[in-house]
Order: sequence, then C-alpha cells, then structure tokens
Amino acid sequence: MISAILLAAGESKRMGITKQILKFGKNTILEYTINNLVNSKIDEIILVLGYKAKEIKKQVSTDYDNLIITVNSDFRNGMSSSIKQGIRSINPEAKAALIVLGDQPLISSEIINLVIDSYNEKDVGIVAPIFKGIIGHPVCFNLDKYRDRLLGLSGDKGAKEIVDANKNDFLGLKVSSDKILVDIDDEENYLKALKRIS
Repeated sequence: MISAILLAAGESKRMGITKQILKFGKNTILEYTINNLVNSKIDEIILVLGYKAKEIKKQVSTDYDNLIITVNSDFRNGMSSSIKQGIRSINPEAKAALIVLGDQPLISSEIINLVIDSYNEKDVGIVAPIFKGIIGHPVCFNLDKYRDRLLGLSGDKGAKEIVDANKNDFLGLKVSSDKILVDIDDEENYLKALKRIS
C-alpha cells in the first residue's frame, strides 16, 4: 500500500490570496491536483490543510473514496510540520509515502504512476522524477526506512535533506517535461500554468 501526502497547508504569501482554491481548468488548483492522484495507482490520499482549512475544505469534493483530510494546526512552522502531520495520519499498513505538493497541478497521473511503478519494481528507498538533473515531485519514501527521519524534519525545507543524505538509496527517473518542477507561487506562475493545461 502506498499513501500520498498532499501538502496544501501554506499561507500563499507570495500569491497574496488563497491559491489552493484558485480556478484551474474546470476545477481549482487543489482539486486538479487531487484528481491527478485519484486517477493514478495511489491507494490513499492524505490531504493536509492548515491556513484557511475550513474555507478550503468546503471547496473539496466529498465524492472521493480514498481521500482523508487532516488539519495541521502547526502549519506556520513550515512544510515539515505538514509532512509530519501526513505521516501520522496515513494507514498503518502503508509501506511507502508519496510526498505531493498541492500547488503542482501539472504533474500528471502518468508521472505519478511512473514513480509508483518504479518504487514497486526497484530495490531502493526513495524514488522521484528528474528533469535536466533537477529533482522534482512527487517523491516516494519507503516508510520502514524513512518514517522516523520524516517525523524528525523541521523548518520549511521539506524532505530534500533526506534525499540529499541518501543518494545511494535514491532512484531518479529522467522525464522529458519540466512540469515536475512547476509550482504556482505567484500570479506569474499561475498565468503560465493556466496556458499549459492539457
């Protein structure tokens, strides 16, 4: 079993408005990202909310069978606090956790499945896509190996330090598109991403 931890607790400071519920295609940025996960091989989705959680939750469909919403009241302490909230909320039977960012709606189900399939097929503890040498998302972690380290994270750096410290246990999947690197932080990013909806 592989669980996705979908991080959507941030304050959208650079955007200036709550970006998770901005229109994106026929959905919002967050719904678009959720749908990419729902249409993949992921077994469970843990959506981690924080800032304006009640407002955002109202915009999320209740039709998903495998979506669990949890609220990180500690969200102001950075992305690491949301990762830890997600790890604490996943099914105990989960063998791996896929870290997904809520502001990356251009990452397709096909990319998500590539990471999942490669994790299942290869004997490595960490798997992520790479574009031109840059590691993108989603990143899959073996929980037997990395649960404690994920729970020990601090600050707003995410899990990059774990990847950097364990390159001998890392598989990078070369992909042909930079969509694995595209996050929507400000209005310029948002307008560019809208043009790339496929």
